[in-house]
Amino acid sequence: MVLKHEDEMISIKTANIGDRIESGGSFGTVKYIGLIEGYTNIWLGVDWDDSDRGKHNGSVNGVSYFCTRTPTSGSFIRPEKVHLGRSVMKAITSRYGQMDDEAAAKLTEAELYSIQKTMNAPFLEFVGFDEVASKQSNFQKLEVINLRLQNVSNIDGQVGLRELCPHVVELDVSKNLFTEWTTIFNICLQLELLKWLNVRCVFDAPPPRVIRELAARTLWGRCRPITDIIDFRS
Repeated sequence: MVLKHEDEMISIKTANIGDRIESGGSFGTVKYIGLIEGYTNIWLGVDWDDSDRGKHNGSVNGVSYFCTRTPTSGSFIRPEKVHLGRSVMKAITSRYGQMDDEAAAKLTEAELYSIQKTMNAPFLEFVGFDEVASKQSNFQKLEVINLRLQNVSNIDGQVGLRELCPHVVELDVSKNLFTEWTTIFNICLQLELLKWLNVRCVFDAPPPRVIRELAARTLWGRCRPITDIIDFRS
């Protein structure tokens, strides 16, 4: 989204109306993106899940910018103060790849030092160091993945979830930033061995009928309905 204020172009690449966001442990929904009379720069108008986190009903100095669920659940916040959603793949590689890569890097550094010492070549460089370290994490062996509170909202990415970790049987994506049940359905569609998916504290209602019917026709001929696979209780 690009907003214009006089001669200044301000680019907001990721925030959109309806997005779920997190800030300081509180969750909310973006209801407004733009300028506020009397203030500079771009602000996000957020309707917070916890009314105590907000300050007003979306109105400031007599001007109504957005509507809220309760009289005190709304507030404005700068875009850089919130966490926006990221993909399931990015969350997995961040949480399960970083530690292994660091360990691999330390091991490779030790090996490099040993080679340098043996060859009496202190300035010897190890070509492809980063590539070797990045390949140490074997995501395909993962069967249980916990991504609770990881600001996940989508499955976008260059590498598909099916290719990244095809053997997952349990996936916890509770307390995240999903906005549509279709995203959850697409996660199930890619993980063919999935037996349990936790999406607690994400949606206010169970999957709509259209999603349940679509799942029954397409989810790999499973005998179990999607509502048995997905744990969606609040």
